Amino acid sequence: MRYLSDKEKIQMAFNYQNNRERIPIETVDKGTQYYRQIRYDNFEEFIQKNQNCCQVNPGGGYDLPPANFLDRITGYNSGDAIVLNFEVRYLDDKGSQKSKIIKFENAPQNCGAIRW
Repeated sequence: MRYLSDKEKIQMAFNYQNNRERIPIETVDKGTQYYRQIRYDNFEEFIQKNQNCCQVNPGGGYDLPPANFLDRITGYNSGDAIVLNFEVRYLDDKGSQKSKIIKFENAPQNCGAIRW
């Protein structure tokens, strides 16, 4: 058993977000809409195109609920916050490729699985 490195935690959060079929996009006229995501081929492509995008426990506030005591002692919540400034690539209603940077905050378990 070992601790996960920050790179491994970031890669797991990337995999969680990159594997989503549809992605929520805030629009001015329609509010939140879900569009088909154009996935990155792999983590290396994502990092190459999004340098300095990701941090583990960067400080400041998060939009994540606090870990409760039972979740912390059982490992269901590691207490970490993984923040990705993720350039989402997607197809709009007309089939045109668009991109937008979205800040995703993820809470990992001790085993590395992403809760949300």
